[in-house]
Amino acid sequence: LMAVGLQGRGKTTLLSVLRDCGAALPPNVSTVGVCVNEWVVHPPKVKGLSQRQQLDVVFSTWDLVGQEVYYATHQCFLSRNTLYLLVWNMTEGEKGIEFLRPWLLNIQARAPYSPVIVVGTHLDKIQPSRAEELKKFYRSCINRCYDNDGYPTISDICMVSCVTKVGIRELQERIHSAALSAKDP
Repeated sequence: LMAVGLQGRGKTTLLSVLRDCGAALPPNVSTVGVCVNEWVVHPPKVKGLSQRQQLDVVFSTWDLVGQEVYYATHQCFLSRNTLYLLVWNMTEGEKGIEFLRPWLLNIQARAPYSPVIVVGTHLDKIQPSRAEELKKFYRSCINRCYDNDGYPTISDICMVSCVTKVGIRELQERIHSAALSAKDP
């Protein structure tokens, strides 16, 4: 599971919260290099799941440095059989969505057919009265811009807050589902 995106978009915090929803948020410090951890994703607690859907999934999580000076090195880490979380800050609106383009192109070039989940962070900084409207609008923008040839398939789009934990459990379930849907290498 690899988290990619521009510097300061919440990749490190997101991975930390995904691994342990109850832990304190990590300090807001830029990642230096690559940070690799392990994360066990448990299946959702619902009845009627197949035996396969009830499996735990063990990920090696990779948090790549986001500073622009390191972008050329990212292509060395992008690989097939990887689930990508492409992270962007929702408060940046459509401009932030435009910055997804180079990441998607690099994933398509280095790891075609790998699933990508686009994750909008900082949902807590969006006015609650506008949150649902903006989530629909951003999903529409992402699909309009990147649902065509030349880009990898975006398997899901999620919007979360690492502060309030809104959307985190749903994202965990979607990651679990995407992993079980992937073919064995």
